[in-house]
Amino acid sequence: MLSSLHHQPSKCAGYYCRPASNASYYCRPASNAGYYCRPASNASYYCRSASNAGYNCRSASNAGYNCRSASNAGYYCRPASNASYYCRSASNAGYNCRSASNAGYNCRSASNAGYNCRSASNAGYNCRSASNASYYCRPASNAGYNCRSASNAGYNCRSASNASYYCRSASNASYYCRPASNAGYYCRPASNASYYCRSASNASYYCRSASNAGYNCRSASNAGYYCRPASNAGYYCRPASNAGYNCRSASNAGYNCRSASNAGYYCRPASNASYYCRPASNASYYCRPASNAGYNCRSASNAGYYCRSASNAGYNCRPASNAGYYCRSASNAGYYCRPASNASYYCRPASNASYYCRPASNAGYYCRPASNASYYCRSASNAGYYCRSASNAGYNCRSASNAGYYCRPASNASYNCRSASNASYYCRSASNASYYYRPASNAGYYCRPASNAGYYCRPASNAGYYCRPASNDSYYCRPASNDSYYCRPASNASYYCRPASNAGYNCRPASNASYYCRSASNAGYNCRPASNASYYCRSASNAGYYCRSASNASYYCRPASNASYYCRPASNAGYNCRSASNAGYNCRPASNASYYCRPASNASYYCRPASNASYYCRPASNASYNCRPASNASYYCRPASNAGYYCRPASNASYYCRSASNAGYYCRPASNAGYYCRPASNAGYYCRPASNASYYCRSASNAGYYCRPASNASYYCRSASNAGYYCRPASNASYYCRPASNAGYYCRSASNAGYYCRSASNASYYCRSASNASYYCRSASNAGYNCRSASNAGYNCRPASNASYYCRSASNASYNCRSASNASYYCRSASNAGYNCRPASNASYYCRPASNASYNCRPASNASYYCRPASNAGYNCRPASNASYYCRSASNASYYCRSASNAGYYCRPASNASYYCRSASNAGYYCRPASNAGYYCRSASNAGYYCRSASNAGYNCRPASNASYYCRPASNAGYNCRHALQIAPYP
Repeated sequence: MLSSLHHQPSKCAGYYCRPASNASYYCRPASNAGYYCRPASNASYYCRSASNAGYNCRSASNAGYNCRSASNAGYYCRPASNASYYCRSASNAGYNCRSASNAGYNCRSASNAGYNCRSASNAGYNCRSASNASYYCRPASNAGYNCRSASNAGYNCRSASNASYYCRSASNASYYCRPASNAGYYCRPASNASYYCRSASNASYYCRSASNAGYNCRSASNAGYYCRPASNAGYYCRPASNAGYNCRSASNAGYNCRSASNAGYYCRPASNASYYCRPASNASYYCRPASNAGYNCRSASNAGYYCRSASNAGYNCRPASNAGYYCRSASNAGYYCRPASNASYYCRPASNASYYCRPASNAGYYCRPASNASYYCRSASNAGYYCRSASNAGYNCRSASNAGYYCRPASNASYNCRSASNASYYCRSASNASYYYRPASNAGYYCRPASNAGYYCRPASNAGYYCRPASNDSYYCRPASNDSYYCRPASNASYYCRPASNAGYNCRPASNASYYCRSASNAGYNCRPASNASYYCRSASNAGYYCRSASNASYYCRPASNASYYCRPASNAGYNCRSASNAGYNCRPASNASYYCRPASNASYYCRPASNASYYCRPASNASYNCRPASNASYYCRPASNAGYYCRPASNASYYCRSASNAGYYCRPASNAGYYCRPASNAGYYCRPASNASYYCRSASNAGYYCRPASNASYYCRSASNAGYYCRPASNASYYCRPASNAGYYCRSASNAGYYCRSASNASYYCRSASNASYYCRSASNAGYNCRSASNAGYNCRPASNASYYCRSASNASYNCRSASNASYYCRSASNAGYNCRPASNASYYCRPASNASYNCRPASNASYYCRPASNAGYNCRPASNASYYCRSASNASYYCRSASNAGYYCRPASNASYYCRSASNAGYYCRPASNAGYYCRSASNAGYYCRSASNAGYNCRPASNASYYCRPASNAGYNCRHALQIAPYP
């Protein structure tokens, strides 16, 4: 196609193009008024000629561009600017495109090394380039996996069923591994937030890598043993030299220990006098505290479990490896279940952190993985269901009561499902090869492909179904009255619009960043791609919306349906929220969800400094608004028009809002059935803090209650009449409750306001005394727990039962850890003393060495990663999991660069439409300062323009008003063109 365009100058002369430095270029010849192109502000638009209304194409000059012809009606293509686009150009016959039959496949051309590819010769592979460590490959033989290529053995791999990237082979179906880039390799079973290495040869072992000698290990023969890394003095550890012990350090003499000579014993710390160890006469049991005489102990053969009282015939037991309680009846020795306090039993065998269902003989039992609020089940009366069981490790089940859950047999014969370790279930029946479904517990069916957060809608035969990505409370839907569906591609959160022939279509609301929309009646409109939180589209008939239309090319807007978006007038082309009336504002362009702005004249503004992607500004007129600090997962503030509203953290699908009339309240958005608020006047209430997705306060009308939202089957409440009691929701392994009848429990009661604890029946204790308000301790019985003792005052830790780990040793005072607002883990090994990192459970790694205090990292709320290895001391970089890379050398504080090897360059990666670069040899050019994310370099003589480099000196390049950069020669003032390498010269 490139050559053909060279021979058709008349068709190219008026083209607006993107520079070759960016894979996502689009063109639209001025001579073809009927052509609609993607606004350059976002890399994911395609040109479409009026005569080919049904086609979306990429420019021929970039072999990697996607096209869609009538003959390939099922193919949708996305631009290369986002790794998750589908493509198939005629000139790239070797590439497979996304078709209904290959819903989960991504392909990119070889000429765009940084992008996902899938060649016909490697039909089973989805690959990402090695230059972006977080890309994955997936061989056909491992259908459920996305792994790195052999040549990148040290890189992250992850199973399609989990957003976290881990290596996982068919032989180790439940395990995930951490990349070598983090000191040692850490593996972990997907069902448990605690990471342990596990090699196939040591199937029963969970260990940390040998290169981190102080790290946790656990052998099958010592199920109760866990070791913490020596670098965290406050942790429990079991060094090889003390093979028989799982003890606290000498400095914490009062804590639990277990000696080899008492192999069957678990002891509580002396500080809890009411706990006893089991006597030899009960060799196979672990006793309850004396104060709970009626309780049965757990058998030694199930070392990781704790039992309920004899009065509960079903014996509810809890494996130490998970804070949730599970029951176990004598007749089902191999199973562990949920406590009787919950009608549905949830089970799991001790052999795996993922929960398995009870056998058919217990038809009424339902299971669920403790790591996820969604239950898996299978009752005998529901033969169509699949269950998890020890013998079918690959099965996830759904309960009849949650019709929307799907399972996936280990063989993957007809289903592809999400693993229990992730709240989002993915399934796909052989008859609906391209569909993935969500459970019915949310009004309609929600679907999404296992490989990505993007959802596929149900087929027309299920007209009433709605889809939505599990990552966001906002639903994607399609009313039955609209036979055609809106679907998300599996590879990406972006939606594809329906063709003009489906005039009745409505698009996703702005509450979720990943929608495309374009109704036939608004043919000239291009909507917001999923790659950016800003929506574009606004027709005169929809005055309340801000949109991007052909007639308003310079506007970037979000629809009015979501008050938290910023728009920008044409007069401030490069900004998304900068207007003439706010001349003092510097902002980020709409092409990036993270806005930067703070007028120097308004000291009260909080902004996201370029060096840290996690700040969002609030306007001075909303003085009472707080913005997201870097220590937390990215809050998005509400606009001045909703002065009374607080923001919501982008890292979590749960929105928090506060209306002016309810100044003291924090609420969830209406998109989720479980709304909880916490009025300031009820200081005793615990709401769903951003730090933990599982808490929800009850409404003011139920002032005394603490409950879980309806979206989770396990509710725990506290009635006003039991003011002294607090409970934790089942979605989080840590329960807090202390009924008067269970004197052995340590919980938060009115009389013990300063304490938060786990029940005595659970090996994992959480404690917090009023005098140590910010500390929590865990017991030694579980490796995944972080503890804090008085002697380790500097440590703040979170338990493994919750995806968010916190830790900060006193000796590393300058390190800040991740807040719980995002299920991201931070960890810092002794060997990486200067780093705070995210665990593999989330594709985003964060690190910020204390020695580079001026560097802030990106929060998990955005798939952008910043990392800075010691070898690149001057740089902070973003990983490829997010199209926008930031890297900057200390000496070029206002610039972002790729790596130390390009020290002289300030660059942005091609994965994002906004490229920045300025080589030292192009001193005459002004580059994109961090404060103006949408700018290219420009020569002083072209002050109004932003350009790529000196090699295009004769060009006046694309103004910032269009995020896709096009250079144009001054002689073609009306054009935005490619540089000299463009298809053909332009008049």
